[in-house]
Amino acid sequence: MFMVGTVSGSNISFTPAGGVIKFNVTGIPTSAKGFKFISDDALISGKAAIMDASAAEKSLTVLKTGGSKNVTIDFSSSYASNMTFYIPVQDTTITGFSINLLDASNNVIYALHSAKALQITANKILVAPAIAVPDMSSTTSLSTAIGVGDGKLINVYNEYVVAVGKAGYIISDKPSSGTNLYCYTTSTSKPAVGDIVNVTGTLSNYNGFYEIKSPSHIVVSSGNTFSYPTSATDITSTFGTYSGLTNLTSEYIKFTGSFTVSGSYYNITVGTNTIKGSLSTANDYSMYDGKTVTVTGYYIGKTSTTYQNLVPTSISAAPFLDLPATSSSVAPAAGTFTFNVNSNTTWTAAAATGNTMGITNVSYDNAAGTVTVTYSANTTSTAKTGVINVTASGLGKTLSYTITQAGVGGSVTTTLSSFSAVSGNLDSNVSYASYKGGSSTNPAIYSNIIRLYQNGSYITITAASGYKLSSVSIGSAMATLISYKIDNGTETASETLAVSATPGAVIKTVSGISASSVTFICKGTTSSARLYVNYLSATYAAE
Repeated sequence: MFMVGTVSGSNISFTPAGGVIKFNVTGIPTSAKGFKFISDDALISGKAAIMDASAAEKSLTVLKTGGSKNVTIDFSSSYASNMTFYIPVQDTTITGFSINLLDASNNVIYALHSAKALQITANKILVAPAIAVPDMSSTTSLSTAIGVGDGKLINVYNEYVVAVGKAGYIISDKPSSGTNLYCYTTSTSKPAVGDIVNVTGTLSNYNGFYEIKSPSHIVVSSGNTFSYPTSATDITSTFGTYSGLTNLTSEYIKFTGSFTVSGSYYNITVGTNTIKGSLSTANDYSMYDGKTVTVTGYYIGKTSTTYQNLVPTSISAAPFLDLPATSSSVAPAAGTFTFNVNSNTTWTAAAATGNTMGITNVSYDNAAGTVTVTYSANTTSTAKTGVINVTASGLGKTLSYTITQAGVGGSVTTTLSSFSAVSGNLDSNVSYASYKGGSSTNPAIYSNIIRLYQNGSYITITAASGYKLSSVSIGSAMATLISYKIDNGTETASETLAVSATPGAVIKTVSGISASSVTFICKGTTSSARLYVNYLSATYAAE
């Protein structure tokens, strides 16, 4: 039952019994459209009301029905810089509460938490301490904000976003020399580097390191330029014992070590230390696997004796040129084919002399790390080959990629061991698509691997119209159980697919078929038995 009341002076009569907390709020910014009250303990059992501070207190206009321990009042149609809000609650003592001001999208733009106890008396209006919202156009220093202590709500304004990681982002009040703070969030809605933001959240001491937990942010402006510190603190020699700044905020550091791709994680071994560097990033740095690198970025704390964690801003290594794969096959028909190049230096690509395959154009993109080859049809029954040379002149190094074009009536084998999307093409005639299936999580890409989750995620390899698959293979970076179906027919019994640390080293092959599609299903039931697709191969021919 909802509390319903009538005001008479400072008294209010309710059915059932309860009272009202009255909040006078000044300095409300024009971007604010909602007022949210969150009780630490008492249920809000009535109807919330709003009144302009200048209005006479003669009645309460119901705007929003309350429930649970929080209620939100939408005042977008009656905004004023100074307002009064009424929250009806049960007859009880509230040991603490939070106040949020929300924008039109319900993002928190200002937050306040009070541990002051409020005694709610039946049929009475309790006037809470006045709330003065600070000027959000000013800059609140991070060093001042963190002074409120662990577990407290903080609000900071006009902070630069200087780095973005997989599970959070770094803000700074002065990127070149100021205080930096990590904002931890698994939300996919993160600000971008170069944004200036207002951030609200709970200050949390996590493993001896400050972070803003579950932050809410408002982007004030985007595309702003800034400078990183002219030098980063090199912790290579003290890597094993480094524990960050004494004020528990994020330091701009660097260290040098051996880079390793481990599933969906990037780790760095520094000297003989057992503790490793771990990078929190959504960027693809897999091309540095096995290289000696120097990583620069913002320290975000230590995980026990296992990892030193960093949100990177740059990775450097001695110039290199690698090809993740060196050969592939294509069908007799004319088409295009793209392969990848791993390099951190300038390179070129061109067709070699003496090719029997009709290569009509070769284009390359250093930034994307790709080479695209256009070729004409092979109308003979004999397979033809074409070689593409990739050259880094500054290294004096040339690598070759061989394309074999099947003859008419011949079969083609195409492979892929690095993935940028959960669905795509092995070549112009074979595609793959990943699905959630019975799992609770959608497939995702991590470190160029398709992550299919436990309990039923699956991937289907499909031949284009006019072609049939004779063999399909799959490899996984995690050991798991799988089953498969041919042309969406009867599902096979589950079987073990062993881990393949090197793509293609261990695979499951379905052969001796003439099919339009093959589906592999993850039958693992735990997070340590997912299907991490790191290799696909298909052999096919025209019908």
